[in-house]
Amino acid sequence: MKEKFTKLIAYPHPPTRSFFREHGEDCQIVVEFSETGFRVIKDNRPAGYRLSGYLHTYDGSASDITDAVRDQIIIYFFNHPDNLPGIGATPQRQYWTGLSRSEIENIGNDGRSAFYA
Repeated sequence: MKEKFTKLIAYPHPPTRSFFREHGEDCQIVVEFSETGFRVIKDNRPAGYRLSGYLHTYDGSASDITDAVRDQIIIYFFNHPDNLPGIGATPQRQYWTGLSRSEIENIGNDGRSAFYA
């Protein structure tokens, strides 16, 4: 059965030992995507810290999602807020399999080309 939501996670990049010693190993962002959009459900970054990593799948991610949830992840991919990480390779491979670049651009970027070779 396809799930109507999924969660993606980002850790600080690079996740160095000194960073975790100073800020703790629980420093992460978890974003939940649903059929209507996304919401940040966890953000433990230190004040003023800009995360340079990407959102990836993890144990809390759904293995199979509806097309509407997939479309919300694609829309976020092209138009995410500056203070949140982008979409990493693992959700792209897992959830966008079978879609062409032009199909992804049509869903998330109003058909404008955005991929660079």
